Amino acid sequence: MKVRFAQLAIGQRFTHHGETLTKINSLIARNEGSNKQQLVPRSTLVTVLEPAHETVDGIPTWGQVRDAFERYYAASVSCVESVAGADDGTEQQAIQTLAQARRRFLDALPD
Repeated sequence: MKVRFAQLAIGQRFTHHGETLTKINSLIARNEGSNKQQLVPRSTLVTVLEPAHETVDGIPTWGQVRDAFERYYAASVSCVESVAGADDGTEQQAIQTLAQARRRFLDALPD
């Protein structure tokens, strides 16, 4: 599945130009072959490597829930950034509100 780099969750693996990488923050990925970090523009199209998650009776693991939520959050931030553009701080305020909601959600999950 092809998505924009910004839509990937932190820790998600993907391929780009024939290399396997792992997203380590919003702009940086680590090459699994060389272990070097590289800048990846947020709009870059990458191919997601689907993680092999195990479930028990179809119930997702907490890791799966976190991964799914991180993808949702990244897509939400990307959406806000794409429609915003006013110089009145609206975009940054919306992103901060999303970040606070993300933190509350993740804090509610067991470790």
